[in-house]
Amino acid sequence: MTLRDDKLEMLQNQVISKIRWGEEAEDVRLWLESKKGIGGAEADRIVERALRARSAAIRFRALWTLCFAGIGLLASGGYFLTFFVSRVVVVGRITVVMLALGVTSLYYVGRSLIRLLSGSTVGPVDQV
Repeated sequence: MTLRDDKLEMLQNQVISKIRWGEEAEDVRLWLESKKGIGGAEADRIVERALRARSAAIRFRALWTLCFAGIGLLASGGYFLTFFVSRVVVVGRITVVMLALGVTSLYYVGRSLIRLLSGSTVGPVDQV
C-alpha cells in the first residue's frame, strides 16, 4: 500500500464513522470538498461505500434484535399457551410481567423487521 492508499483508507473510515453516527450524506460530501479537497465522483464513491456500510450495520443489528425479541415473544407466548391448554387463567405479577414482555417483544420484532428490510433508521446505527 502506498501512502495515498493509506490516507484514502483512513479517510474512508472517517466517512463511514460520520455516516454511521447519523450525519447526512450531503453534509459529508461538503466536508470532503471543503476540508479534504475531494469532490466529484471520488467523493460520491466514498460516501456511497459508507452508506452501504451503514446499511449493512443496521441490518446486522436488526437481525440480532430480532433474535432476542423472538426469544422474548416465544417465552411470553409459551406462558400464555399454558393458560389456553389448561383452560385456567392465573392473574398475578408474573402474568403482568409476561404480558409486558410479549408486547415489548412484539414491538421490537416489528421494528427489527422494518429495519432488516429497509436497511435504514433515523439517527446513529448503534441507537437502540
